[in-house]
Amino acid sequence: MNAENFYCPTPEETLRFGDVILGFPILYATMDLAVQKTDHGRFTVSVDHPANAVVMSPCCSIRDGVISICILKPLHKKYFKAPKLKENPLLLNGKMLKKDVIPPEQWKNLSEEQRQQYETEELAYAFNEVFVFAPNLLLPELEVEIKGEKVKVGYHEIDFREACHIKSPAIKNPETRIAVNKKLQLTDDTREAFRDKLQSYYQRVGVAPV
Repeated sequence: MNAENFYCPTPEETLRFGDVILGFPILYATMDLAVQKTDHGRFTVSVDHPANAVVMSPCCSIRDGVISICILKPLHKKYFKAPKLKENPLLLNGKMLKKDVIPPEQWKNLSEEQRQQYETEELAYAFNEVFVFAPNLLLPELEVEIKGEKVKVGYHEIDFREACHIKSPAIKNPETRIAVNKKLQLTDDTREAFRDKLQSYYQRVGVAPV
């Protein structure tokens, strides 16, 4: 997977699974889970209005006044600690060796037995809940500091755990009026990789960072 073939050069007008769209106001509650089970009164309600979001609903499920989305946000700088991911963050969207997601500082502290284990393990998804989106002129760049060096990062990510839904009577089918908010469409290969990793996430099969 590479950035050049990540997005479709001629996107359709209808909404598709994985499309990047303008964000919507999102309402969510934060609860103090340390309170007693019988006390449901302690919570705060916040409103977020992300600039961009990703369609999580398959096109055949965009109907009945509801659509699932996920906030698209700049890629966290923690992923750039591993040299291979710094060179190409899109590697996170496919299966990798665990050793390739371990920063050098952690790798040198591992025992020889641990290193051999990581080098011979089967390929698996790292950071199972994350899918990375390639840079594009329609997505903002963010300046981050990585090991004392300020660099501009155009990569973005979604976290499957943050998926939510939007309701509107206008959402009747993939040709819904909110399709005018569509900004980018994934290629067929990228969408397949997106679907595969999302499926893996729900099956809880993957490799966790050390």
